[in-house]
Amino acid sequence: MENYVHTITDLPWPVKDRDLVSHVIWQQDPETLVVTMQGNATVGKLEESEGIVRLTEAQVNWELTALENGSVNVVLEAHINPASLLPGWITNMLLVDSPYNSMEGLRKRVKLKLYQEVELAYIHEI
Repeated sequence: MENYVHTITDLPWPVKDRDLVSHVIWQQDPETLVVTMQGNATVGKLEESEGIVRLTEAQVNWELTALENGSVNVVLEAHINPASLLPGWITNMLLVDSPYNSMEGLRKRVKLKLYQEVELAYIHEI
């Protein structure tokens, strides 16, 4: 399954916010049932917004593996060029806080009733 995702990162002043348009591909290994998502920065799909720096070099990979106890092991890897020099404290925030906050946000969302009965044609469960 393929789609495009627009992400905006709200950064503290005086750093300009960043945005990213990613071409995203979801796949599932038919034998292991491991689900992977690969997202790569793309250009020309959405006009740039004034005052926001568009990231053009980024790759994000997710790997989701169902465990026997009903849990899911999630691996997130990202390589992103911030498009300018950033202060060390901002870089550290992005490297540590962003992945953690993404995982916590995902954990909260998947527990919502809205997602409890969702079935996707391209994902097969154990």
